[in-house]
Amino acid sequence: MKTIWIEQELMRDFEAEGTDAYRLCTIADGWVERFGQDILISFKDQAGREQLKREFFLWAGAMGFNTQRIFERFLPKRNEEREAPKLIFGDSSTSSHTTVMERGLRYEIDFSAGYSVGLFVDQRENRSFVRKAAPERMLNCFAYTCSFSVAAAVAGAKTVSVDLSQKSLERGRQNFALNNLPAIGHQFIADDIFEVLPRLARRGEKFDLIVLDPPTFSRSHRG
Repeated sequence: MKTIWIEQELMRDFEAEGTDAYRLCTIADGWVERFGQDILISFKDQAGREQLKREFFLWAGAMGFNTQRIFERFLPKRNEEREAPKLIFGDSSTSSHTTVMERGLRYEIDFSAGYSVGLFVDQRENRSFVRKAAPERMLNCFAYTCSFSVAAAVAGAKTVSVDLSQKSLERGRQNFALNNLPAIGHQFIADDIFEVLPRLARRGEKFDLIVLDPPTFSRSHRG
């Protein structure tokens, strides 16, 4: 079956709306994503890896797309085997951090932070939904780097972001700063959401929008 890669017209549409982070193609054994001028190849097996690498260079040549760096990431069946992406093309002395745009909003990407780089591009439409909903107060469970909170805050919401990882929430604060959003009116809680929810209920706190986007695995005792 022929692999379908993103077409020039759709890339122009993304550029016009202020987006430079998105999926380039998907096959059964992996996918390729763009993060600004960087590329991330995610693969499930060696055959998928070689196919995606080969087809990417053919596609990039045909499209006239210039990439600064290419990273690759193995998609293991077991979560404990997950590793941070590895640089396979480009200058290794450059920073692992970069900033991407999604519909005018800025998000930090860090290829060295772990298996996930900071933004799930397949949630783009859901972030836009949150932004258009313009809630007054939003609870973001399993917040990770707080991209949903940023989308809500830009629309005027006060947000509560909860995640087990303090590091992830610090990255979330950085995303707020990248978009010139003050921390006032926003809470970042590093704790187990199942411990936080009863406390919020006891205090009588209410939200008109709640985001539930749990990870595929967790470090809490609930897994």
